[in-house]
Amino acid sequence: MDAVDEIIDVHSHIYQYSREELEELTSYTPPFKIIGVGENLETSKVVIELADRYSGKIIPCVGLHPWNVDNSRELDGLLSLAISEQIDCIGEVGLDKKFVGGTFNKQAEVFTRFLEYAKENNSVLNIHAAGAWREVFDLLLKHDIGRAMFHWYTGPVDLVRDIEYAGYYISINAAIIIQEKSRKIASVIPDNIMLLESDGPYNYRGLRLSSKYILKAAEIVGKLKELDSREVIIRANQNARRLFKIL
Repeated sequence: MDAVDEIIDVHSHIYQYSREELEELTSYTPPFKIIGVGENLETSKVVIELADRYSGKIIPCVGLHPWNVDNSRELDGLLSLAISEQIDCIGEVGLDKKFVGGTFNKQAEVFTRFLEYAKENNSVLNIHAAGAWREVFDLLLKHDIGRAMFHWYTGPVDLVRDIEYAGYYISINAAIIIQEKSRKIASVIPDNIMLLESDGPYNYRGLRLSSKYILKAAEIVGKLKELDSREVIIRANQNARRLFKIL
């Protein structure tokens, strides 16, 4: 693959990497620009600190993961943090009926607060929606959300066009290297809403995901779409810059 200027990873748990791994990722060639998500107040603060340390290489998000809604008392602090630090991205937030469906009502309550905040501040939402893709989409429309992405989308194929028409984005995870479901979805995602992500350093079926695997993922997406892998990265980068307002 010919060189590209940079690779934008739109969803990573950057705070979970070791210092050595962060140094490697932030000095990689081609360079990565990584959207770092938080899962609660503490990790959101760490993401902001890392974004300051690696200025221009990490873009911070603050959020409360739907798996962590028992910590909903942190919600006001998270929103205050977003305001005080002028954080444009809210994530990882959303709904999950697949893994933690028993807390769904509480998840919906918390997510609604984030939706209201995002609408008021025109923030971008970096969304987890496992098993609740349609519910999340309907809530985005209900709250008239302007900027949102569905992270690691493996939802219904027939929802993809609705997501496109609404002006939202879908990220293809590096797990496409081994996940057949991701390949099926990648083949139907329109190029104009396609993003690339790692969700690193999550361990998926023995594959420890990392921004570095996006290069291989782009090759697979390219074969599915009959595009050069460089073109896949260029188009995904263009979409990411548009969504996250990256110059």
